[in-house]
Amino acid sequence: TAETLPRTAETLPATSLRLRLLPTRRCLAALAALGLCLLTQEGCRLTRRPGRLRQERTLIQRSVAVTPPARWGPRFVPAYYTVAATIEDDLQGFSGTETVVYTNNTQLPLTEIVFHLFPEAAFLKAGKGAGLTVTSVRCNGRGVVPKGESELLLIPLRRQLAPGRETTLELAFAGEVPALPPRAKGLLAELVQELFLMGAPRYKGHYGIYGYGDGILNLGHWFPIVARASSVGWDKQPASGIGDIANFDVAHFDVTLTAPKGVEVVTTGVRVQRRGGRHGQRLRFYAGYSRDFAVQCSRSYQTVSTSVDGVRLNSHFLPEHATAGRRALDTARKCLQFYTSNFGRYAYRELDVAEAPLVGGAGGMEYPGLVTISSMLYDQPAGVAPGQEDSFAQVSDYLEDLLEFVVAHEVAHQWWNAAVGSNSKQHPFVDEALANYSALWYCESQHTPEEFRRIRYLNIDLGYQLYRFGGGRDLPVNQPAAAFPGTLAYSGIVYCKGALYYASLRKAMGEEQFALFLRNYYCDRLFRQATPGDVVEAARQASADKDAVDGLSAHWLDETHGDEDLGRLELAKFCDLFLASAIPDASVRDSVRSLAQTVDQLLGNAPAARQPTETSKALADVLKAVQANGGGVLEELLGAPGGQK
Repeated sequence: TAETLPRTAETLPATSLRLRLLPTRRCLAALAALGLCLLTQEGCRLTRRPGRLRQERTLIQRSVAVTPPARWGPRFVPAYYTVAATIEDDLQGFSGTETVVYTNNTQLPLTEIVFHLFPEAAFLKAGKGAGLTVTSVRCNGRGVVPKGESELLLIPLRRQLAPGRETTLELAFAGEVPALPPRAKGLLAELVQELFLMGAPRYKGHYGIYGYGDGILNLGHWFPIVARASSVGWDKQPASGIGDIANFDVAHFDVTLTAPKGVEVVTTGVRVQRRGGRHGQRLRFYAGYSRDFAVQCSRSYQTVSTSVDGVRLNSHFLPEHATAGRRALDTARKCLQFYTSNFGRYAYRELDVAEAPLVGGAGGMEYPGLVTISSMLYDQPAGVAPGQEDSFAQVSDYLEDLLEFVVAHEVAHQWWNAAVGSNSKQHPFVDEALANYSALWYCESQHTPEEFRRIRYLNIDLGYQLYRFGGGRDLPVNQPAAAFPGTLAYSGIVYCKGALYYASLRKAMGEEQFALFLRNYYCDRLFRQATPGDVVEAARQASADKDAVDGLSAHWLDETHGDEDLGRLELAKFCDLFLASAIPDASVRDSVRSLAQTVDQLLGNAPAARQPTETSKALADVLKAVQANGGGVLEELLGAPGGQK
C-alpha cells in the first residue's frame, strides 16, 4: 500500500524493487480482479484491526476460563458487540446503542444481515407499548433503511459480503418491558395458577423472561441480536412460544450499562468497571464466547458469594428468601464440582444464580454465565397451624428437592446450551433432555436410594404421567418445539421422557464409558453447534456396542414407548407420596386415598379390582366433605396462608 511501500523500499535492493514494480500483465490482471472485488463485495477487511484484536484478547482473558478449539482455525470469527444502554429509574424500560462487527463465516456471499428482535415476538410482547424499537441503523458508516418482518430486522447490504469478510453495523434501540401478572397469594394457589396456565390448550408462555414484577427486571433476549447464518441461509424461524428460542453462534460482548443508584445489576460475563455518581452508576461487563447477554436488576437483591476452582459463584435473592438463596448457592457450588468432574471444565470465570419472577410453569431460565430461578421455588409455607407441623415439614422437603433439581438443571445448561450450542427450536432435546438428566445424575450422587426414587418420580416420571393422564398422546422426543401441542406435552416428552434416553445409555455403556462419552462430546463441540447426529455419534464412539447405541437412540428419540418405559399415573401412589401427611384428619385422608384407588381402577391403572360398595362409599365421603364446606372448597384452598390446606 502507499503507507507501507516507502518502508519496504528502504529494505530492498534496487534491482529487486524494479522487478516487483514491473507492470506485467499478470500484475495488471490481479489489480483488475482486486478492483472488481472491491466494487462488488461489502467490506474491505479480511483480518481484524490490531487494536480490536488486543481488546478482544483482554475481554477473553477476563471472562473465559477455557481455550477455544484450535480446529476452528481462521474460518470462524465470532461477532463483536459493543453495547451501551441506560435502564430507566422505574426499571421498566431502557434505551441504547450497539455496534456489531460481523464476519461472514459461511461459504456463501450474504446480501443482508438479519437481527432477531425477540421482544417483538407475539409470545413476548405482552401489554400495551411493550416491545423493542430500532430507531436508526448504519452499515459501515452509511445510513440504511431496514426491512421489518415480524420479530426480524433485515438490513440490506449495498454490496455482497464475501465469505471471510466483515462489516460493521450500528443500531440505536429502545425497549419497554411488560408488567408481569401478580403472583397468587400462597404457595398452593401459585402452583395451581401455574398448572392451569401450562395446561391451557396451545398455551404460548413467555415465561416472564422479558418483564418486570416483584421489583425485579428480567431482561432476557432484550437487544437486537444477529441471527445465526449457515449453509442454508439465515435462521428466520419465528419463536413458537413453546420452549426456548436459542440458536446462536458464540460472540464477544463489551457492554456498558447505566443504571439507577442503589440498583443491583446482574449480567452474563464479568464486571470489569463500576463508577458511581450522584444519580446513577455506570457498569462495564465483558463476556467472551457467549451466545447471548442477559441482565437482571433489582433494588432489593441481596447477594452471597463463594469460589469454586477459580470460578466466582454468586446467588442473588430477595431479603425474605435468604434461606433459599443460600441453599441455591450451595447447590450450584456442588453442581459445578460434579459437572466439572464428569463433563469438563466450566467455560467461564463467573456464574450468577438469580431469583426472578418467572411465570407460565417455568422453574428457571438459562443464559451464558447466568441462570434465573423462579421466585415460586424460594417461597416457604408460612403460619403453621397447630397439628399441621408434619404437613409443613413435608411441603418444605418437596420445595427443597424441587429447588435443588431446578438449580442443578439450569447449571447443567452452562455445559449443554451455553458452551455446547444447539438449535433449541428444531431439536430442543439436544440440550434440554441432557440438562435434565445431568440434574438427575447429580441428585443421585447426593441422596439415598429412597430419596432419589422420590426425586426421580417428582421430576421425571410424574411429568410424563400427568401429561398422559390429561389426555395427551405419546410423541417422539426428537421433533421441533413447535410440533408439540402445548407446554405440558413439551415438558412431559422432551424433559421427562427425553432425559431417560441418557439413563438408558448409561446403563448400557457403563459408568466409565458413559462419562467418557459426555467428556468427548463436550470437548469436541465446545463453543460450536451440536446436532442430534453429533450426540448419537459421540455415544457410538465411546461405546463398545455401537448397535446397542443405535437401537436405544431409535427407541427413545424417534419411537413412542413412553407408557411402557415410564408407566401411567397411579393416583393412589401419588397420594401416598405427597398427601399422606398433608391431611391431618385420618378419616379424610383415607377417603381421599380410597377415591384415588377408585379412579385408578376406572382408568385401568389399578392392579386389583375393587368392590362397587367401596367405590360408592369413597365417592360419598368426598361429597360429604365438599357439602360440609358449603361448596367453597376451592376458594378456601386457594386462600389458605402458605397453601396449608
